Amino acid sequence: MLGLSIVLPSLQVSNAWAAGVFIVVLTLLNLIVLPIIKILTLPINFLTLGIFNVILNLFVVIVVAGSIKGMDLGRDLGQQVFTAFIIVLSLSIGNSLINTFEKD
Repeated sequence: MLGLSIVLPSLQVSNAWAAGVFIVVLTLLNLIVLPIIKILTLPINFLTLGIFNVILNLFVVIVVAGSIKGMDLGRDLGQQVFTAFIIVLSLSIGNSLINTFEKD
């Protein structure tokens, strides 16, 4: 998160503690709450060919960042969505790399 805050000017992280809390809360939500929401929204996800998963992930990132003191995704909704999209994209790439090396 701290590395992304250097690249993205709209992402403001006050300290490493806020970034760590963000990652822990996001991980817990992804493990516990998000699978239940994905099951409930399966028909919408089917109709949109999986695009709705990206919207759910963006929503979770925006809600978590908004609830943590010391994290700011931007001033307006457009900046927040763009910053959340970059965060989701970087987390997805990181998970893919970890899974690639984990299988070997």
